Amino acid sequence: MTVHLSILLFWPLAFGVVAGLAPRGLSGLALVAGAIVPLALAAVLLVHFDASKTGLQYLTDDAWIRELGIRYKLGIDGLNVWLVGLTALLFAAVALWTALRPPERSPRLYGFQLGRTASRRRSSSWCTRWSARC
Repeated sequence: MTVHLSILLFWPLAFGVVAGLAPRGLSGLALVAGAIVPLALAAVLLVHFDASKTGLQYLTDDAWIRELGIRYKLGIDGLNVWLVGLTALLFAAVALWTALRPPERSPRLYGFQLGRTASRRRSSSWCTRWSARC
């Protein structure tokens, strides 16, 4: 089974833009939708992760700009699978709490929360070609 980590990474960011531009009544719904899908994908990652293998799993390795030798490489290892799962779980809980008890702030708060989650997840599971794990 293949889980694309790019969906896990960019889904909250895309819904952050939607939640930031949505009217006040719909921004909480966009926040919950932006948090539930990554939670489901993280649960699939945790269930299907093979701890007996070494190295990165669920690897995405694509040539981005071939002329310059730039690649888009994304993978997850044994430690990061738990960090991604914990981030997804806590963010879904915060999203549900915020949607059920909306603050007095503007809907841009939801967009900020989703964008921040996407950036946190990216920093914990990002693999560069200079890393020893790649």
